[in-house]
Amino acid sequence: NECTICFEQMDTKKQKLTMCYLCGGTVHTKCYKQWKKKAGLHKPISVCTVNEKHIFMKPVEVGGKS
Repeated sequence: NECTICFEQMDTKKQKLTMCYLCGGTVHTKCYKQWKKKAGLHKPISVCTVNEKHIFMKPVEVGGKS
C-alpha cells in the first residue's frame, strides 16, 4: 500500500503508521504529523487524509519504529 500523503510504500514492520479507525485509511505517522501541522490542525482535532468527512476521530498508530 502507498501512503496517500507522500505516495511511498508503507511497511508495518519498519515504519510507524497512523490509521483512521472509521475507514481504515493508513498513512505514515511522520507524514500525518507534518500534514496536520501544515493544515493548521491542532490536538485534539484530527482529520482523515483519505476521507475528510472523518473529523474528530482518534488516529490509531500501528507498526514499526519510525
